[in-house]
Amino acid sequence: MPSVETLLNPKSVAVIGASNNTKKVGGIVTKNIIESYKGQIYPINQKEESIQGLKNYKSLTELIEIPDLAILAIPAEKVLEVLPQVGDKGIKNLLIFSAGFKEAGDQGKQLEQKLLDLAGYYKFNILGPNCLGFVNNEISLNATFASSPKNRGNLNIFSQSGAIATSFFDWCSTNNLGFDNFVTLGNKSILNENHFLEYISQTKTYQETGLSNLRPTGLYLESISSGIEFAKIAAKISKDNPVFILKPGKSPEASSAMQSHTGSLAGSDEVFEAALNESGVIRANTMQEFFNLAMALSWENVPQTSKIAIISNAGGPGVISADAVSASNLQLATLSEQTQKILSEKLPRMAGLHNPIDVLGDALADRFGVALEAVLMESEVSAVVVILTPQLMTEIEKTAQTISDLSLIYQKPIYCSFIGGGEVNKGAKILNTAKIPNFAFPEEAINTMSQVYSWQHWRQKQATEEPNQTQATQFPSEINSLLAQETPNNLLDPNPAQQIFNYLRLPIPDSVITKDPLGAEEFVNNIGWPVVLKIADPSKPHKSDSGGVITGISSFVELRQNWLKLSPNQDLPLQVQKQLKNDYEIILGFRRDPNFGNYIVIGLGGKLVNLTKDANLCLLPITKTKLEECLKNSPYYKLFTGYRDFPQINFHEFAKQVQVLSDFFTQFAKITEMEINPIIVNSSGHFYSDIKIYLT
Repeated sequence: MPSVETLLNPKSVAVIGASNNTKKVGGIVTKNIIESYKGQIYPINQKEESIQGLKNYKSLTELIEIPDLAILAIPAEKVLEVLPQVGDKGIKNLLIFSAGFKEAGDQGKQLEQKLLDLAGYYKFNILGPNCLGFVNNEISLNATFASSPKNRGNLNIFSQSGAIATSFFDWCSTNNLGFDNFVTLGNKSILNENHFLEYISQTKTYQETGLSNLRPTGLYLESISSGIEFAKIAAKISKDNPVFILKPGKSPEASSAMQSHTGSLAGSDEVFEAALNESGVIRANTMQEFFNLAMALSWENVPQTSKIAIISNAGGPGVISADAVSASNLQLATLSEQTQKILSEKLPRMAGLHNPIDVLGDALADRFGVALEAVLMESEVSAVVVILTPQLMTEIEKTAQTISDLSLIYQKPIYCSFIGGGEVNKGAKILNTAKIPNFAFPEEAINTMSQVYSWQHWRQKQATEEPNQTQATQFPSEINSLLAQETPNNLLDPNPAQQIFNYLRLPIPDSVITKDPLGAEEFVNNIGWPVVLKIADPSKPHKSDSGGVITGISSFVELRQNWLKLSPNQDLPLQVQKQLKNDYEIILGFRRDPNFGNYIVIGLGGKLVNLTKDANLCLLPITKTKLEECLKNSPYYKLFTGYRDFPQINFHEFAKQVQVLSDFFTQFAKITEMEINPIIVNSSGHFYSDIKIYLT
């Protein structure tokens, strides 16, 4: 993996396309670098003698040293002309602002391919093209053509959008939020998010009074360059420091249509979501959530438990906040008798002493302070949300200062929501200076705290998570010949599919596939009634939808009548299967994602699969703990564990079988997809009833 150390921390910078015109990209970036950077700067311009007070160089050949970084602020068509000169000079790190590459259509794609060819030849590290550049506040370098805040922080942001970068810069300036690195990725021709995440994983946390003890990393990405690598690096970082991401593409229109139930239940975004869950990455659903997470993670440590307290000077916002807590993964802490005694002695008689605590509308700063200090001392409380509404007697600024002072003493996370406009902004400025996150509405504060706690909960689970299997299952050689058979519609015939499951020692209902009704009758004589009759044509994978399954057949007369319904000319192969008692059904699907690898989908199956859309997805390899977690995400989890009179699935045995199937699917790359729907569950056990194996 290419190093980005010298790219982000250059001792010297050449600006190709530097200009005296500060309304041009080359002029703006040169000005930004001059005003921020302490290293050597080499403006490169074919015409000028000097650039913004610095000596200008007509070409790279005039330079005595090899710059650590070359910035290209020139049109796209000129970039390819200059790159050989850059390579011959020995420069390896490039930042290319120029638009007009693959984002601009076929001609742009051809230009970018030529760029890649030159990059491969000269071994360039390229950031961009089509990007805004980067800011490194650790060395005070603004290598963008935008105005960036100079205050340093513990935050790192990597964005595929320059517009989001400029908005974030302005927001940081308004809210006094600092950062270490902000990198815009653009087209990601060479360097992508994984290179910068790897760099962050090896750097130390910046510490300053008021900041959290964390090194949070935020990402805005429209695509993931290598999902498996991304998940691996993100998980490594997440064990110590939070990673949060905003990625569009959740809409169904963004997912391609699949021919199986598994494919329709699990689109690319569901796979991405599963990768985030397994890697401990927090997902922001909106830009507002992304900005809120940046502030909260940068300024406050994370709650150690889910128990929180709410303090408010108004009943309505307190009740609304209690509802928001109920809908989250947080809980309202039960205050001890000692804490309630303190509150009853120091707050007015009409105050609300239970959580949420209502200090009443006439509360001055000291009353907020009494309540806040009491709950910060409470061992059951892991974090506090303070809500202030601007009433005539409210001491907004003094209350903000009181909160700031107590925050320094007790170190527990405090989120504020000073609700209003111009009046509360006075207090918000004090909170920003003290690095205490303030939110426009309490629901925002609680939602952000819930997202932050989700990461803490993930970290806690890692300590007890069982390791993945290290030894793959060995499979009989006969399976290879079964998978080598001709397959119409790329779907393996039911007969070899059942033989494979027999080799895997997985329970399947007794069945036979035949074109001869007499053979069916002989089979029934051996296994008994009732039976199910199914079309065994691989070109019709969804038999139930097309009327290709008839259940409850209990006599030879019914068998013959229904045989003629499914095969009027008696020329189609039909499957006769022992009908088992069916208490409920499960779907289990296996698919391959080109970016994140193999995964399973599991949930309520049978005819209800399309109605319930119960898709619970987990990446492979899978452990017993991960499988149980996947099932727990189903709204029908109680059903699987023995709800009322329904039988409980033998989870231990089922987990072992899923691991065998996972190994089978992983080892045989010829299989593109596999689905068992339904898995019939009854008091006797569970049985793999309808098996579909799709092949290349």
